[in-house]
Amino acid sequence: MVGVLEGEENQERLDLVVQGSRKALLLTGNVRQAAGSVCALVPPQEKIHRVSSAAGAGLTVSLHVYGADFAKCGSSMNEVFDDALVQTDVTTAETGDRLSWREHP
Repeated sequence: MVGVLEGEENQERLDLVVQGSRKALLLTGNVRQAAGSVCALVPPQEKIHRVSSAAGAGLTVSLHVYGADFAKCGSSMNEVFDDALVQTDVTTAETGDRLSWREHP
């Protein structure tokens, strides 16, 4: 669950795909959340997302609640991807096969 308390947050949703012999992150959607809004990232989606303040120079405060036992997994961040993997200029037909980051680290 992601809730915005103050300001606005931009959330980019991404899919991990294979293009030929390399992996890429395909931008599949953008969600702009204003103060007071809440959204859920629910499996079976891969939940790969990138967040940034959409409030310009203003302050954004958001609360991200994850349903994992961090005593066992150690962090809310399952995987960190390099920004260079993000592809915004390809169509779904060009993407190749979708991958699970859980199965293909």
